[in-house]
Amino acid sequence: MTPETGLIVENLSFNYPVTEFKGLKTISFKLPAGSVLVIAGKSGSGKSTLARCIYGAETLSTGQVYWNTKPLLGPERTLMPGMQGIKYMGQDHSLLPFHSVRENISEQLPAWHPDVKTKRVLELLRLLELVTLQHETVQVLSSGQKQRVALARALAQQPELLILDEPFAHLDQLLQEKLSHYVFTRARKIKQTLVFVTHQPEFALRYADRALVLHDGKIAEFGDMQQIYNAPKHIKLAGIFGPYMLLPTQELKGLKSKKEFIFIRPHQFYPCPKGSKPHLIVQINYSRFNGKCFENTGIDKNGNAVFFYSAEALICQKELPYCIKL
Repeated sequence: MTPETGLIVENLSFNYPVTEFKGLKTISFKLPAGSVLVIAGKSGSGKSTLARCIYGAETLSTGQVYWNTKPLLGPERTLMPGMQGIKYMGQDHSLLPFHSVRENISEQLPAWHPDVKTKRVLELLRLLELVTLQHETVQVLSSGQKQRVALARALAQQPELLILDEPFAHLDQLLQEKLSHYVFTRARKIKQTLVFVTHQPEFALRYADRALVLHDGKIAEFGDMQQIYNAPKHIKLAGIFGPYMLLPTQELKGLKSKKEFIFIRPHQFYPCPKGSKPHLIVQINYSRFNGKCFENTGIDKNGNAVFFYSAEALICQKELPYCIKL
């Protein structure tokens, strides 16, 4: 990252005046421009609070946030949070309740030429499937519809830095897939820096190139998304990104490791090729289709529970040889 580009968070701490939440403590990280960062963690770990602090919506106890070397000013120093080129979508949506859907989107483009503005608003109405609701006032919309309006407002200007807090949480599955694909592929195309909060591991794994994992208001992990998924430093937090197993090394034939237990994700299991020695024998207890593949549970010869995927249904109670790719 060059000194002129990217997001820098230095020694950020924050406490709410009256709350059980202990706050954020000495958060520091650097994010190169054009990166996609997921903020993850268990409920109450401070994810949404960190997103608001990065945007400049909260008064920090200590520290500073910089975007392209310029400090973001908090509410004690500016009437409007953030700065030009930065947009934020929170879970409270922050809409204009007595204005129409179209007006809510259009007011995000005040300096645009009328013809260009009309074209962009229509594009967003179609993308977010809001065309039939464009003349409705926001106050009569459902929570899912309001979320779509909020997302349209955040996307309208195609900002340099986009911060999204649970952007797809209240949408149906098809719309989640459609909008997530658009948001993240568009970010890559225009080299937009994107920071998002989610409880949905599939979006984190599919789209983020970096991950920041919070625990009790502190950074537990920060780095490459795939690295954190495959080799987390804190095993107790590994479940945030999906199921895992810890199997005793000495019980896995042919696998060498200095560790007492080996950390394994379900995708690392594969049927043992003919002529090869299996790492373990699994008795299948359950095999069900999840819409994409088959999820299987079973027990190995030593009584360890295992969970893995397969392309086809497996026969229950049958013992099968499996290998593990580390």
